[in-house]
Amino acid sequence: MNRVSFTTRRRAVASSVLFGCVVLGGCEVGPDYRVPTPDHQPHRIASVDTPDAEAAGIVSGVPIVRDWWTTLQDDKLDALVDSAVAANLDVKTAVARVKEARALRYVALAALYPNLSFSSGQGTGFGGPANVGDAGTGKRFHSSMSYTVGLNANWPLDVWGGGRRGIEAADAALDFAVESRRDALVTLLAELGNDYIDLRTAQRQLDIAKKNVSLQEQTLKLVEIRRHSGLASDLEIAQAMTQLDSTRATVPALEASILKSIFAISVLLGREPSALLGELQPSGPIPQVPHRIPVGFPVELLTRRPDVQKAERAMAQACASCGVSEAELLPQFGLNGSIGYSPATPGRTMGQPVFFAGPTVSWPIFTGFSGLENLYAADARLEEAVLGYKAAVLTALQDTETSITSYSKELVRRDVLAKAAAEAERAEKFAEIQYKSGLVDFLNVITAEATLASAQNALAASEQSVLQDLVAVYKSLGGGWDVYERDLAERDLKDADTELPK
Repeated sequence: MNRVSFTTRRRAVASSVLFGCVVLGGCEVGPDYRVPTPDHQPHRIASVDTPDAEAAGIVSGVPIVRDWWTTLQDDKLDALVDSAVAANLDVKTAVARVKEARALRYVALAALYPNLSFSSGQGTGFGGPANVGDAGTGKRFHSSMSYTVGLNANWPLDVWGGGRRGIEAADAALDFAVESRRDALVTLLAELGNDYIDLRTAQRQLDIAKKNVSLQEQTLKLVEIRRHSGLASDLEIAQAMTQLDSTRATVPALEASILKSIFAISVLLGREPSALLGELQPSGPIPQVPHRIPVGFPVELLTRRPDVQKAERAMAQACASCGVSEAELLPQFGLNGSIGYSPATPGRTMGQPVFFAGPTVSWPIFTGFSGLENLYAADARLEEAVLGYKAAVLTALQDTETSITSYSKELVRRDVLAKAAAEAERAEKFAEIQYKSGLVDFLNVITAEATLASAQNALAASEQSVLQDLVAVYKSLGGGWDVYERDLAERDLKDADTELPK
């Protein structure tokens, strides 16, 4: 972003403080803000231009799917998303912050308009003898009660544009709050998607564990039968029981993982952790992976991501705040006026109207250098915001490249693991048949069963990773917030409906 250097502007402000300013209207202190062009404007996404990405169905130049969660073809997930957007506490908090920022914007705007106030006062007055004939009689003084009422008006003149810069800062703060609301929604959608995927994956792995337990129980019975016939040893019995107990031991951990996912989903929906146990505990399938994933146009990436837009709005706010700080170092001009009336008193037979009107000037000549230091602090905040914006742009690009790469590579890995799981299932059946026929020893059966369980769990975990990488792709693209933008914007404009905890 092109702007005057901090050191040059400090010298200019110091000169203004020392010599005053000769131009009394139309100027605005501080740097003029312009939306910057990122140093790393994305014209292409490198991770899309790979054979794996092409095989995964990732395409650029096609608008992204706004409601990306619907591509997973899971009606339960769709319903959870709608409920979460309506009830999530983080989203509600972000909505409340938008309302706060909008109110503060009107506060900044009000600083440019006249202020009108009502005043009244009363007091006791002391004077000479109440009557001429009382002179020399000891009645030297008299007292009386008096009071005044009136209206006072003050109109600060925004000569240097500090008030207008304040409005610019408030506008940027409002935009920042709106982008924060959108960012909260993007985060919510990703968290809910990941928790739901964790739930269905754990349920799949629990089903696999229970099937393997049943399979190994049958194997144990077979070994016991062979032992009674003298065809198996106690060692084989011990090996079969060890294998069975090891598989059984995985069940409690998977059940706990299921419950934790349900608790997390319930809280995302603004409910107590156990609220959705009855609804989500029954096993459901892992969502389907879409065959085609459009990632939009690369040049639109930074404008879609709320976190990047937040960083840009923070930069705009910091820039405007520099002008506010500079204006505070210069003389402040205003117009004051008052009109009042003091009613008649015992010592005064007629009331007196009071009028006053005229300009005012104030100039903080010396405040312990706090004014200059405030300006230096504002400069530093602007520099910090510029660096934060650059970091947000790089992070957005990194997230996109990483998520697309992870997704396309994990799909390749999943396909290989699917073949391995199918081969492991065949090997287990062959080992059992050959063991019954006496062609192999029991160690082959144990090994085949362990390999099958490992391959099935690895496949389920890879399917989980594929889906979570897909969620990461859409999150990195800033997808999802615009689906509910109108509903949340309308919620911003409504009065708060918050109940205090009892």
